[in-house]
Amino acid sequence: FRLSWRPGWHEDNVATYLVSDDPAEVFRRGLAAVGYAGEILCRSELRQRGMDCEEQFRSRIIASIRDRRRPVIAHGVIGPPEECIVTGYDEGGDVVIGWNFFQSFTACNAGVAYEPGGYFRKRNWAGDTWSLVLIGDRLAPPDPKLVCRDALSFAVDVVRTPCRYGDRHNGLAAYDAWAEHLLRDEDFATDDTGRLDLRFGVHDDAVGTVAEGRWYASVFLAQAAAGDAGLPAPRLYAAAACYAAEHDLMWQVWRLVGGIGRSPERARKLADPETRRQIVPIIRAARAKDQEAIEHLEAALRHG
Repeated sequence: FRLSWRPGWHEDNVATYLVSDDPAEVFRRGLAAVGYAGEILCRSELRQRGMDCEEQFRSRIIASIRDRRRPVIAHGVIGPPEECIVTGYDEGGDVVIGWNFFQSFTACNAGVAYEPGGYFRKRNWAGDTWSLVLIGDRLAPPDPKLVCRDALSFAVDVVRTPCRYGDRHNGLAAYDAWAEHLLRDEDFATDDTGRLDLRFGVHDDAVGTVAEGRWYASVFLAQAAAGDAGLPAPRLYAAAACYAAEHDLMWQVWRLVGGIGRSPERARKLADPETRRQIVPIIRAARAKDQEAIEHLEAALRHG
């Protein structure tokens, strides 16, 4: 349900934690929905408390894997501060082992070695790690109806809150900011391929966030409507249809730049003012579908 756009062209717009002013909330909710306690250990908070980040990260990973037999979700380790899984360690924690989406990217994997089975091995990893999500005890199974209602209430908050972290356009307001930035011809009036690639990447992240997220939102809502969520099924199906339509709109955006994926050619295509002026109405149509969907969810929660 999320979308974030900080004024300018910022690669962290896509970060999952931006759905809330509390960066740990989305992870706590995810764990609680499947019946687990959890803890989020953030570098920034450890520093504020005057604690040694590397020692804390190392000791908590060892305790989770060795003593509790649970993997750890980490942000960073390799590449950007996105989620990866740490499944093991070596040399007393000097080396961590796991899987990371960026482990084969040459721009990200300097100093990375590999286990025979494909797992990464990373030494000097702590400085590239922003936080850990530690999986706690198994709790009593949550009531699926309450989980669904709570998730949809949170979705309404995510979409209806226009600003996060002081200056980030959020939810419906993020569509407006995204469209407005694409109309800034001066931002694209350059032959600097690095700048064009950056702008294309930020735009493409937004397209992917909406396309993927709204598709899974439509599947989730259709499953909830077909099951026993305790909410009006017609409203859930109507919202699901809106989100599926948003997904399809994002494929129209991809086609206008030459298809899905990133390349200098597609970045130059986005720099063409005519291309961007064809994309903007599609983004606004997606915003309208997003608003319609959330109105259906609000009605479902009122009458369920």
